[in-house]
Amino acid sequence: MQDSSYKGEFLPLDKCSGLKLFKLVEIINNCKIQILLNFMLTEFKQSFKFSKDLRLMIDLATYELYQRVEYAFDNNIFVWQQLTYINNESNNWKYNLNNSIVSPDLLYYIDFEVKNKKYQIKKTVDSTVYKEITIQLTDQSNLNQFIYLRWVDNRQIALLHDEGIEKTIDIINNFQETNFRVLNKDAQYGTNKNIDNGFYINIKPFHLDDVEKKLLSNQNQFLLRQQNQLKGEELGRLFQEAMIEFQYSWCDHYMKYLPMIEFSFTHYHWMLALKIINDHQHKIIKQISLEDLKMLLLQVFPDGNTFLHKIANRNEVLEAVSLRINKDFQFLFIKNPEGLTPLHMCLGTRNYFAIDIFVKLLSNHKFYQHSFNIVDILPKLITTELPSLKQYLTSRVIQTQILHQYKRAAIKFHSRKHYAINLTNLWTEKDLFHKQYFETGKLETDVKIMLIDLPKLNIHADQTSQELFLALSKCQELDIFEVPTVQYLIDFQWMLTKQSTLYYLYLPSILNHIVFFIYSNFIINDDKYSNDFQTEVIFLSVIMTFQGYFFINEVRQMSFTKLNYFKSIKNLLDMLQVLTTSATVMSHYKYNTTEQYASLEFLPVMHSCSSLLLWINFLYFLRLFDSTSYLIRILINVFWDMKWFLILLLICQIGFAEAFLRLSEYSQEDGQFLSNIVHAFIYAFRMSIVDNDTSAYDKNVSQTTIWILFIVAGIIMPIVMLNLLISIISKSFDDINKQSKLAAYQEKAKIIFENAFVIPTSANKKEDAQKFITIFKKISSGSNSQDQKKLQKQEILGTMKLIMIENSMMREEISRNKEQLKGVNSQLNKLEDINQRQNLRIERMQMDMDSQFGKQSKSLESIITILTDPKQMHY
Repeated sequence: MQDSSYKGEFLPLDKCSGLKLFKLVEIINNCKIQILLNFMLTEFKQSFKFSKDLRLMIDLATYELYQRVEYAFDNNIFVWQQLTYINNESNNWKYNLNNSIVSPDLLYYIDFEVKNKKYQIKKTVDSTVYKEITIQLTDQSNLNQFIYLRWVDNRQIALLHDEGIEKTIDIINNFQETNFRVLNKDAQYGTNKNIDNGFYINIKPFHLDDVEKKLLSNQNQFLLRQQNQLKGEELGRLFQEAMIEFQYSWCDHYMKYLPMIEFSFTHYHWMLALKIINDHQHKIIKQISLEDLKMLLLQVFPDGNTFLHKIANRNEVLEAVSLRINKDFQFLFIKNPEGLTPLHMCLGTRNYFAIDIFVKLLSNHKFYQHSFNIVDILPKLITTELPSLKQYLTSRVIQTQILHQYKRAAIKFHSRKHYAINLTNLWTEKDLFHKQYFETGKLETDVKIMLIDLPKLNIHADQTSQELFLALSKCQELDIFEVPTVQYLIDFQWMLTKQSTLYYLYLPSILNHIVFFIYSNFIINDDKYSNDFQTEVIFLSVIMTFQGYFFINEVRQMSFTKLNYFKSIKNLLDMLQVLTTSATVMSHYKYNTTEQYASLEFLPVMHSCSSLLLWINFLYFLRLFDSTSYLIRILINVFWDMKWFLILLLICQIGFAEAFLRLSEYSQEDGQFLSNIVHAFIYAFRMSIVDNDTSAYDKNVSQTTIWILFIVAGIIMPIVMLNLLISIISKSFDDINKQSKLAAYQEKAKIIFENAFVIPTSANKKEDAQKFITIFKKISSGSNSQDQKKLQKQEILGTMKLIMIENSMMREEISRNKEQLKGVNSQLNKLEDINQRQNLRIERMQMDMDSQFGKQSKSLESIITILTDPKQMHY
């Protein structure tokens, strides 16, 4: 601002010098400003650009650089000394300083060398080259081109890709990538303001309505802030900053800049949304234009809710909206100030109809436009087991333009699968990408590289990923494991989980088993302890060390999985094995003779149980290997499927046991072969496995009855029941065999959840949070044709769906037009009736008038004849 007053007095400035006093001020609030700088300058109407430390300035009229120096007569007033002058050798920067290709401190600027087609960072003072931006970063091929450059701070610049991916690089640290974000590039064309004053490259013509352009710009503001996963007060501050924007806008009428406030909504669409919500007959939503619907889906209303928030639990309105949305629609799917998306709200009310609609809508949503906001509720969505969830998860495997350029290569495979899984950045240099993920000197094949648009799931042992794998392990239907996305997620986490489980759990368990086996069978003999007491103490110490290690692991797992720890029988068996083994070894050490040890009956029982539990634990670890996990899964499932059969078998055995016991009780002493119900039950069980002892039947009190019972029991238990058991096992085997691959994936998901606590924290690197799970897939010509057929089929289905939607809309329009025509016809009929009645009235009036006129004319004629005839007058 220009103001000649200083410290309450006007400066005596020489008019011939042309100098004027200017003040650089900062607006603190609506009633307070702060003066940052007082400086002298000749009076021009141009604007200036200052560095953050206010030591340098660029005159945007001449694009020349000035340095601040102290005024000779007052230390608090400054003047500007010109450092650069117009030079014909300069390239582009003189014409693009208004696009902020100069650094915030005004020391450097980005220039383009036309001859070598290189982008350079030069010093503004002397235009010497400070850094050269590598060609790999600014590759201008059709599939890897960027739109603009901009300065983030004094040492970082950002490049925006044509696909909307922006990456930030550190020019000091060898151009290393430090951050990324995904923008809606449709809002970037045609205005400097919407792209943070970036340096435009390869601009394409793009025409948008002013309102739509503003709403898309607001969409970027909300998405960019919510990509950082803000919570609580930070999320509330986001809405305060993004919903209301204050700026100056040029007014042609007054020929000056006027203050203006822009909101994240328009009053018209706000009122329209309220009418739709209050319309209980749902007519308005079917009658509004597609253009209005597009605008509604981009609004953020005063309460921080979007239009989708408003209709989240209005199923009829939501269904009508979903039928009119096609793939080209852009809609805002964000969290409101309470941290809830429309899906969160529907899950809270268990509105599965609305959840299904939202999941279908999000299947067509663009890359990284919503996934970071709903990944926390993905486990809850898995538990619903909705059919549309498979479609959504499949749609999250995306091939970006950057990845599409890699069509032939020799992939570095880490397993026997036909694809490899790695963590990659969204926009990696070509040479670095080839070096890390492809092999040189080998036969190249057609490849397809895709990434999974589900952030945070690449972090091992993260709470969100663990909740996801817990939900997958509890799925009743295995169809969800047919989805490639689910398989990729499990395979990615499985590699490290398997390796950590082998090193930190399986290997110590094997060593503990070997030591305990040697200790039980060789160090301790059947009748007496070993005389080598020192060897026994060494084995005891080793075994107790292992038990302490296992106990710590169980405590860690308990704190990691919380109440879910007690829901797994395997965890309880592990803890029981630690306790029984420790008690067994300590009891051997305490009681130094076999007679003392055997005198306590529970100690040999405990030793037996600990040996059995060690072998069960060993069997359970075989789930880690593909060749044996299938068999362990069959064994567990067969036992589970046998539960009702075992109850039925138990009833039969108890029934026959009691029947035999009653006959044995009333027989003579030499004819009694059972003494109590326990012995009777064991006798019945032995009969079921064809272990029969009938020597005492002839001395029984009722020989006929006991032989009849024997025959009936022999038919039912060994023949009928065991054959029934075989059929149940066969059915279970067939069911598992049909879905063996899917069952194996579910077993892996369960192990990933159970053993996440053993994964070291060093496995998750800080930079991995910025990366995505990427799939490198080797494809053949046959699979190419199949993929093309699938894509063609999907396109045809999508086209048919659009045609059906358009037909339904046309039918509704025709029905509305017919109703309107009926109304018009009825009005026309009424008008015709009125017209006919009016015509009849006019005819009657005309006839009356004619008759009156005739009578009056006759009377006039008689009067005239009387007046003209003197004789008549006389009479």
